[in-house]
Amino acid sequence: MEKRAVIAVGLSIAVFYLFSMLFGPEKKLEPIPQKGTSAAVGTVSKDQQTAPSAPLQVPANIQPPPSNIQMKEITVETDLYTAVFSSRGASLKSLTLNKYREEISESAKKVTLVSDSDPNTYSFATRATGINFPDNAVFMADSESVKVDAGGSRQLTFNYISGQGFTVRKVYTFTSGAYGIKLDTQLFNNSAAPLVGVIQHVLTYPAEPKVKNNRFDTAGSYLFSDNTLQADKIKDVAGASKRYDKTVQWFGFADKYFMNAILSDKNSIASVEPFAELVT
Repeated sequence: MEKRAVIAVGLSIAVFYLFSMLFGPEKKLEPIPQKGTSAAVGTVSKDQQTAPSAPLQVPANIQPPPSNIQMKEITVETDLYTAVFSSRGASLKSLTLNKYREEISESAKKVTLVSDSDPNTYSFATRATGINFPDNAVFMADSESVKVDAGGSRQLTFNYISGQGFTVRKVYTFTSGAYGIKLDTQLFNNSAAPLVGVIQHVLTYPAEPKVKNNRFDTAGSYLFSDNTLQADKIKDVAGASKRYDKTVQWFGFADKYFMNAILSDKNSIASVEPFAELVT
């Protein structure tokens, strides 16, 4: 677990620089549509930072959380995968593929791309700088479970209301027939004071390969920066962090023939996609 923690911290720093560069407070965001699986990385827009006299109001349908709010798990089922989200950080705890197995057998175990037992390392957990937002923040979910029908699309919304006068909303969108999960992160300032800061989302991966001595498996981090694909093996980032800050476009981890990646689509998209689909 110690190695895994080191890897998670190191790569979290890399992701932080990625989003700080692309979505820093000096950039003005376009209105956020609806989506978000690149754990939609949201930042405070320039208008929100410089217009304290007209703060963005928290939507009326968001109610203050109870004082004893409990951490919950929400299961999302689609035709392609089953995902479990945690209200802690509005993060992804596990994701299992429904149509891929570890071996060529109907009884073989299904491929699990994401599986974390430590809440501190859940993927797409929210972090922030310049804003008093706790790493272990517990969000309120608008549903106990989500099932996406064939040909349909569903959303799962998480809200965190801070006593400091702001609200963080994360909206995940799931679509039938697609592995990509869209995440739209919104920050509402409900106070008269300007709100300046950067929100980041964490993507983690085990420090050691899940399966050893398997020639069909691959593992490691990949980042597209300065028109070049940067590939780092797990051992390369085990002892020290890596920093890339030249026109970073996306970041992810290879896992078997799949890739877990955070991709930017204006306001960002978080996704889990088959590796072949990402490179074609």
